[in-house]
Amino acid sequence: MTRPPLPPRPLGASAVVAVLMLACTSKRTQLVVVVDTDTTAATVRSLRMRCAYEWDGIREDIDPGNCEQRWSRGCSQAQLAVPASLGVLPDPTRQGGTPSQRRITFVLEDEMNPDHRRIARVAPVTEDTSTVRLNLPALCASVSVASATHPCPATQSSCTNSRSCETLGQLMGQPLTCGDNGMCRSIDLAPPEIVSGAVNPTTNSCDASLGDGSVRDAAADTGPRG
Repeated sequence: MTRPPLPPRPLGASAVVAVLMLACTSKRTQLVVVVDTDTTAATVRSLRMRCAYEWDGIREDIDPGNCEQRWSRGCSQAQLAVPASLGVLPDPTRQGGTPSQRRITFVLEDEMNPDHRRIARVAPVTEDTSTVRLNLPALCASVSVASATHPCPATQSSCTNSRSCETLGQLMGQPLTCGDNGMCRSIDLAPPEIVSGAVNPTTNSCDASLGDGSVRDAAADTGPRG
């Protein structure tokens, strides 16, 4: 899919710029995020994703700038069916840094129920185009009463599996999120979850079909800065 680039936007120290995807080159660091969920469109009507550097995915004192996308689910031209793809252009000034400095944290959530969400953190592979899949499982929306095995935020007597995993991670000092099976897991994606070379060979586009005809492009791509 070919689109003209947006005019450049002024950037602040922690700003994020949204751009339309440009053609890939072998030396460019790019990340394709494929967003999906096994919930029905009737259950989760709108998905929201944010991303930022140096973020645990829980604190709300961050400004994602333009690194924020929304998908309204449906089949019309005005709506987007999932899975859907989003191209991410990392801040080039961070690419020579340590893995912790290069890591981008993504939060995918039900916009109407932010207690149902998934957190993922990944350090893009330098000078490569790679793909990660970010799924919002229906199991993570399940609610249980707070207990020793299902801790909840102090202000809640019950909570979703998503919030329970995050609370457990804070207690353990290790960021956790609700995974595909509804169980707690690290927010950090493992190497096998990062697929290298995910470029459509026909269009040379970083976020076209990616070999999956059901994946549809986001209208605009994004990239965290600073």
